[in-house]
Order: sequence, then structure tokens, then C-alpha cells
Amino acid sequence: MIEPVSLKHAWEHTLQTLEKDIKAKNVAIDQSDFQEYMIRGIAPYVMSIFHNLVHNALKYSDNIRQPVIKITTSKTGEEVVVTIADNGIGIDMRYAEGKIFNLYQRFHANSEGKGFGLFLSKTQMEAMGGQIQVVSELGKGSTFTLVFRSV
Repeated sequence: MIEPVSLKHAWEHTLQTLEKDIKAKNVAIDQSDFQEYMIRGIAPYVMSIFHNLVHNALKYSDNIRQPVIKITTSKTGEEVVVTIADNGIGIDMRYAEGKIFNLYQRFHANSEGKGFGLFLSKTQMEAMGGQIQVVSELGKGSTFTLVFRSV
């Protein structure tokens, strides 16, 4: 059921759930541009989406530099925009364009996974009337943009 959801609560839940992995990889979490907004959504979906994106950022972090995950929020009119960016290994968008949110789609053969997380995140965003997009560069990282309806 669509209802008011606190982005702060969903984000804090994600960080708490993944705290052990975040500490193990010595990940810097940049929340300097995070502001609390209430969105129209489904709380378990928002938490699932945040979890999938942060989990992927951890899984595909670069072993050469300290991993950084940055979350930003902004509001424009009736929409709240959340970006979750990382400085991980990135995705070659020449091959991923148009396929990245497909079921069972994977782009890094040397890692575990079923190719379900981003498909699920897209399905959940659409069920809430939102959108998800990605920009990524191989060797530089990925930025996921989530567009929610504001309360």
C-alpha cells in the first residue's frame, strides 16, 4: 500500500543492516547532501531498493582505492530525487545500455549473483510510480538516480 515513507528511516535501516560489510570494506559513507524527505511509497520496497544498491556498491567496490558511497536528495515540485553513487569498478554502458534492469542480467562474470537485484529494484520503483536510472563508467563507478513522488 502506498503511504508516506521517511527516506531517513529507510536509509538508516539500510546502513544498519549492512553495517558489518561496510566496516569490513572500510567504506566511507558521504551523507553531506542528504536531507530528509517524505515520499509516497512502500517502506519495504524503499528499504529493499536502498539495500540492493548499497550491496552492489560494496560487492563491486574497487580494491585499489577506498570505497565511497554518496547519497544525495533533492526535491523539485512533486518529485523527490535520490542519487546513490559509488566509486567502484563501474559498468561498461556500451554493453549494459537497455539491459541493465533486465531479469538475470549480469555484467561481471567473476562475482556471485543471479542478476535479480536491479530488476527487482526497477519493478519496485515502478510499482510506487517512480523511476530508476543509472549512469556508469568502467573503472570509475556508478550513479543510480531514483525519482519518487513527494508527499
